[in-house]
Amino acid sequence: MAGLCVYTVLYGLTQWLQAGRGMSSEKAGLLLLPMSALSALLVRPISQRNLVRMPLVVAAVSCLAASAGVCALNTSTPIAWIVVITLLFGVTLGTTISANQTALYTQVTADQIGTAAGLFRTFGFLGSIASSALISVVFHTQVNDHRLHVIALIMVLVSVLGLIIVVTDRKIMTRVPVRPDDPAPVRRDDPPAGHRRRPDREGDTPTGSDRDTDPRRAGAGTQISGSRQRPGGGRSL
Repeated sequence: MAGLCVYTVLYGLTQWLQAGRGMSSEKAGLLLLPMSALSALLVRPISQRNLVRMPLVVAAVSCLAASAGVCALNTSTPIAWIVVITLLFGVTLGTTISANQTALYTQVTADQIGTAAGLFRTFGFLGSIASSALISVVFHTQVNDHRLHVIALIMVLVSVLGLIIVVTDRKIMTRVPVRPDDPAPVRRDDPPAGHRRRPDREGDTPTGSDRDTDPRRAGAGTQISGSRQRPGGGRSL
């Protein structure tokens, strides 16, 4: 639902800026840069703290506020107000991406992570497809303020539904239980199975099959250079 609203802004608001306000494609694109920059700044602190519920609530509220702000847009709206609205959608984008990914990794087991990640991306693409369909239907014949407000009202309804889902869902913070048969994590410094550790620094003696430390067994297959004096005075190589 958040993806539907965000993609509608990316595709629909820029189209309205160009067709409704006569703005060039370059200027319309530049107006969206603050939204992208703010979302990128929000992702890091949220993901570092593994936050889920509060960012999702913030995402739903900001999406609702920004969608309501689109209802007030018209051809005479100052550019600064448009930037404020896009920044609110930047808050939605940054918080929902981090929180949803954290919820994904904490609510599935290791053998389900591939399927869950695929479904996660699938619903993101569904939001993009739904936004394209919505824009195509509403802006089919003409792009004006009234049709933009129709899209905004649909976004408001979607945002309200998303907020209700987030607030009433008490299992968002639920973490997957660790099963007794789950394999123990492997440390990075543990050697692979069947291999022995190599010397960590020069001068350390390898253990096991790397080198036989028994001097009595060193003669087999070993050539000794130089010469030594026999007890009877002879020499042998």
